[in-house]
Amino acid sequence: SLSSIFIERDIISFGEAGEYEKAIECFDKAIELNPNHTMAYVNRELGISKLEEQKGVPLFKAVFA
Repeated sequence: SLSSIFIERDIISFGEAGEYEKAIECFDKAIELNPNHTMAYVNRELGISKLEEQKGVPLFKAVFA
């Protein structure tokens, strides 16, 4: 749909600009429009990870012996 095209354009723009909060909001809207959009969930989680990284939140690190 036309609205999903605009949402995808915004997500790309916000992601490239490092505006992860805005990108996450767009993913939320995409999920609201289509709850079966699997990649929107995956990419929203990636955006959340990037936002946490940007804010200096330590990411989980596994140590393998």
